[in-house]
Amino acid sequence: MKNLYFLSYVMTIGIAFAPAIGSYIEDGDRFYGFPAQWFSHYHLSGSVSFNIIGFLFDFFLFYFLLRFLNKVFLKSS
Repeated sequence: MKNLYFLSYVMTIGIAFAPAIGSYIEDGDRFYGFPAQWFSHYHLSGSVSFNIIGFLFDFFLFYFLLRFLNKVFLKSS
């Protein structure tokens, strides 16, 4: 069970910074996170922001997806 938490954490961060999936650029500002945006870098001011609700949404989405896939594959074997 702890492995699923770790894997969902790695997937949340890894997919957010994948250029084709989790990175959005708008007017020079960069937004990261998939499906919810949880990290932002604002080019003009140089500031960053972190949205904890978006991060937790992505984390638990990946956790429940991995948990579901784990149950499906354990039942079939």
